[in-house]
Amino acid sequence: HRWVICVHGFSDSHISMGVYGKHYHEAGWNVLLPDQRGYGNSEGNCVGWGFNERLDLVGWISWVVRRDPEAEILLHGRSHRADGHRRRTAQKCESRRL
Repeated sequence: HRWVICVHGFSDSHISMGVYGKHYHEAGWNVLLPDQRGYGNSEGNCVGWGFNERLDLVGWISWVVRRDPEAEILLHGRSHRADGHRRRTAQKCESRRL
């Protein structure tokens, strides 16, 4: 039931988080490596500088919880941008598992 959502930083993609994802996977974690808005394989070309992305993170958390109601979720952010919206999301999220 252990999950990690690895969030890349500015001007990057999920590929840069692969080394972290591999580490968690080898330790038995379920890993989600999403591309943020406007990067990698994501839809759109608008970057929200963390404002809209925090809502995407809530959506990814909801996606995990729907699949695994007993999930324990770790948010791993890279760069101050990823860390900033991770913290804002954690403050807003209703789950006590963060």
